[in-house]
Amino acid sequence: MIYIIGCLVMVIGYAVVARAASVSSAWSKTVLVAVLLSLIGNVALVSTVAFNSNPVMNDGFSVPNRVAYWIIGEDGWSVARFSRILELSIWCTLSITLLFVIVSVWEALRRKKKLRAGHIG
Repeated sequence: MIYIIGCLVMVIGYAVVARAASVSSAWSKTVLVAVLLSLIGNVALVSTVAFNSNPVMNDGFSVPNRVAYWIIGEDGWSVARFSRILELSIWCTLSITLLFVIVSVWEALRRKKKLRAGHIG
């Protein structure tokens, strides 16, 4: 949960700074930051699921990295819970990636419309 809150703060902070600095394609770059942070979370969760999938190697459950620990928390550890959180994380990443494509196309169309208006007028 801590990771999700931290990511939201970073994405919102980046959006504010990018808009204030008049960065071109600020919205798509902001969503791209969210995609990258989500991918980092996915990698951390995959390593946790893989690490805990073989009960013979491990005595009990553990979270082998801090990012996964920040996402999962301390309560109710099980392979099933780790897998559910990973699946949810993958769907979130796919959704954010689709949002990135939509925002990128929207910004490109908007930029193209501004260029046409500038050439005509």
